[in-house]
Amino acid sequence: MADAPDRDHEGRRRRAHCLGQWTGKLPEKFRDESDESLVAAAAGGLGLEELAALFAEMYERARSELPDEDPDRDFADRCLKLMTTFGGAGVIHGDLTAECAAIVGKVLDALGAKAGKEDDRSKEERYHDALQEAKTSVKACVLLCAFHHQVVIHRWGWILVLNPDGTTTAWNKDKTKVLHSHGPPVRPG
Repeated sequence: MADAPDRDHEGRRRRAHCLGQWTGKLPEKFRDESDESLVAAAAGGLGLEELAALFAEMYERARSELPDEDPDRDFADRCLKLMTTFGGAGVIHGDLTAECAAIVGKVLDALGAKAGKEDDRSKEERYHDALQEAKTSVKACVLLCAFHHQVVIHRWGWILVLNPDGTTTAWNKDKTKVLHSHGPPVRPG
């Protein structure tokens, strides 16, 4: 396990790599000033998430001053890389579209929520654990309309269980009402 100075060095190296990747997307005339501003902000203690928000503002400001020569540029630059290292550990790096980043953020926030007051894991640790547990979580997912998800489950406190045969069983808080769904539709063929 790496000690604190090694982790700090790795964190600085990762931030520096991100900053270079980000400012490389700017028109040339904005790069030097943006590099200086981001490096100063990082030295001042901003974390990667805050630096990303700062860069997003810089990017929008720079792009607003130039004609949009290629509206699909962001889409063409999209990528996600998974590199495995010694022992099978991995490193993920990606350039996501804004829509994809928003979806990934929502999924990680939902799957990586704190597991109670005693959960002392960092946000990054919870995100990691969410990815590790995603197979189990997604396998047990049920698609619900907004009413059944927000009102019935969250406001009224009903419990919903996905049964092995694909049916669902739901019951209210005091278990005086129990509902069973029919199975999923039979697929032709």
